[in-house]
Amino acid sequence: MVTGESRSLGAAVARRLASDGFAVAVNYRSDHDGAGKVVAEITEAGGRAAAFAADVTDPAGVDRLIGAVERELGPVAALVCNATGPQPDTPVSDPDWPDYLAHLEFFVKSPVLLQRRAAGDEGRGGAGSSTSEPSRNGRRRPGWPGPRPRGWSRGRSP
Repeated sequence: MVTGESRSLGAAVARRLASDGFAVAVNYRSDHDGAGKVVAEITEAGGRAAAFAADVTDPAGVDRLIGAVERELGPVAALVCNATGPQPDTPVSDPDWPDYLAHLEFFVKSPVLLQRRAAGDEGRGGAGSSTSEPSRNGRRRPGWPGPRPRGWSRGRSP
């Protein structure tokens, strides 16, 4: 399952995972067209993919998302948390604590919710691998598009 927009590194990872035989769930919050584009690219190349709308900062939304993915594509075998949350446009001299909290809510809470829900299904074939947003300073991982992910754990393949 990949969270993020069509123009992101997440889209490149989604295409690569599909080419490796994974069924790919593309999650989006508001970019329906972008998610549809990634799904179309994957299916046109012979892969299996579907788009799912959900707010990944909402525990109930995450539950509905994972449930829908499992019904349509099967158990989640890997997570790629690559979505971009709020990006406050405030001067450096005028930081606002609520902006920082919104940032943390998205970039920390959403991966925790997704990983906890998917890993909680381990006995039923849940996620065995996950990665958070890639480090922009990291080196390329051999065979993967873009920079090396920050949090990578080995898992089973499809």
